[in-house]
Amino acid sequence: MTFLKTSLELAVALLAIGSINPAAAQSVSFQGLGFLPGGSLSVATGVSADGTVAVGYGYTSTSQEAFSWKNGTITGLGFPAGSQSFATGTNSNGTVIVGTSANPSFAQTPIVWTNGTASTLPQNTSSQSQICGVQVFGVNAQATGPGSSVVVGQDASGSPGCGPGIAERWVNTTESSLFGVNGPSGIAQAASADGSVIVGQVGTQAFRWTSGGNMTLGDFGGNFSSAYATNSDGSVIVGTANVDNTNSKAFRWTLATGLVGLGLAAINSEALGVSGDGSVVVGQVHNNGPAFRWTATAGLQNLQVLLKANGVDITLQGWTGLVRASGVSADGTVMVGYGGGPGASTEAWIAHMPVSATIRAHTHDFNADGMSDILWRNTGGTIAAWLMNGGTISQSAGLGTVTSAFSIIGQHDFNGDGNADVLWRDNSGNVSMWFMNGAAISTAAGVGNLTSNWTLYGTGDLNGDGKGDLLWRDSNTGTVAVWFMNGATVASTAVFGALPSTWTIVGDANGDILWRDSAGDIALWGVQNGQVTSSSGLGTVTSNFVVQGVGDFNGDGAIDILWRDANTGVLSIWFTNGAQVTSGAAVGTLPNNWSVAQIGDYNGDGMSDILLLDSAGDLAVWEMNGATVSSSVGIGNVGTTWQVQNVNDN
Repeated sequence: MTFLKTSLELAVALLAIGSINPAAAQSVSFQGLGFLPGGSLSVATGVSADGTVAVGYGYTSTSQEAFSWKNGTITGLGFPAGSQSFATGTNSNGTVIVGTSANPSFAQTPIVWTNGTASTLPQNTSSQSQICGVQVFGVNAQATGPGSSVVVGQDASGSPGCGPGIAERWVNTTESSLFGVNGPSGIAQAASADGSVIVGQVGTQAFRWTSGGNMTLGDFGGNFSSAYATNSDGSVIVGTANVDNTNSKAFRWTLATGLVGLGLAAINSEALGVSGDGSVVVGQVHNNGPAFRWTATAGLQNLQVLLKANGVDITLQGWTGLVRASGVSADGTVMVGYGGGPGASTEAWIAHMPVSATIRAHTHDFNADGMSDILWRNTGGTIAAWLMNGGTISQSAGLGTVTSAFSIIGQHDFNGDGNADVLWRDNSGNVSMWFMNGAAISTAAGVGNLTSNWTLYGTGDLNGDGKGDLLWRDSNTGTVAVWFMNGATVASTAVFGALPSTWTIVGDANGDILWRDSAGDIALWGVQNGQVTSSSGLGTVTSNFVVQGVGDFNGDGAIDILWRDANTGVLSIWFTNGAQVTSGAAVGTLPNNWSVAQIGDYNGDGMSDILLLDSAGDLAVWEMNGATVSSSVGIGNVGTTWQVQNVNDN
């Protein structure tokens, strides 16, 4: 094996390294859209299919005005029919924008802006003294102007007393009612790319309309649903549906599946945008957020947390949170919405995120199925892997026998293929890897050599590139250093600093390093893009409380700490937001003959679970939902010669 660096050479090289992983920063980004001149509030309501133009509205000191945003510049669209305006939808490249303008009496006029020039759409009238209640919400992606577009919305101008409105469409400026001028109340929210499919709400039900017929989509038992967006061909529809009289849930609909709820039950959520192929959904949870992104692989994830997990911490830009994600590009990589911007203002934002980006609560996942697996070693040196599906062993295999000179010192996905790999070190300091493909070794490679004063303390992804890194500490000097890995290659290195020997690293997760000193003080280093960006004290605990591991037990993307009281056996969790402890809760009591063998997400729900092993070899998993044991599953007995290999497995 090639000798990589001596300890002295390593330290010199580490100190010379500056910024890390510019490629990761280019693939994930976030920025506020700013404000109209004299304004202090902006809201993004939609984004063009190509992701280049955001639309919405902003408040100035005197009025509300529609805007478009492109290449860092926000532009007001004026007041075509009064003193207020707002934009709600746009075509594939932002050249056609639709919205509504209103006069001081709130009489509303539907507007189409083509390359910045406004024109009005006709609307039904009655004997009323003023036109009112006309709004448009969407336009087909293939639109090129008022004379070549399908615009959808609601018209109440012909209704007694200006309401309730009825669902409408304007095809090449000609208005028609989807369910007849005397039909039920409703609203049309969005159209497919060619305008042939329109979705919205009629009466109390979400609908899908085509010229050949229409259908309502149902609900979750609460007698209400509304559709807000559809994909390019109208085959996937998203919105919200009530589960009872007070709670609603975001949904994704296809003809094959019907309504499918997104995320946890009854959390008052809305799905507001969907990608062209229907694979990415964005929206909002609760009235004040957070904004979310959903994919079939990752499920529903807090967008702010997702950004942080992939190298962009919006709080470093002064943002307090993302309230709403209102639109997504056709390829699913660009999202817009609004949130709490710097200075406590409400500000529109745009974010770029690969569809593959995720918050990974699961660790040591050898077959990339989103569920943690178990690596074993017996007293004879035999290595085996169990691929897990909750508390069930889906596959098991022996991986070979290795002499006692070699120790497993870590597990992580080091080459970015989604499979956790196995990290080894021998008595001479040689470091090597097994690259895994399920319960099989695909290849093996040497990494380098470090003298015995360097100890590995973690394998988390510390630069946001989706690959595990190696966190080392020099016992002679207290220096903390990292190797940023690309497979078995050390792509770059960095020094994070030096701490006295009274401080010990007791946990490592993606972007966080947990410390404890001899007095019981707990501290957390936050890491972004390969640099320590924050250091927070979390509190002080007595010596009888022992860290059992770190994970994400409530699925919010922030590190949580599992403790055990050595005196009583009580397990408890500290929940953090990455900077402070937000709450704590007891989990349960373990008898002395049981130990925590590993932390992982064994059922793939995005929340860490607890693997338990007793002195007789009995194995069980507690599937967690926060600090609550939602299910306790016995897995079997492995005898007393096998031990879980759980070193540095975060």
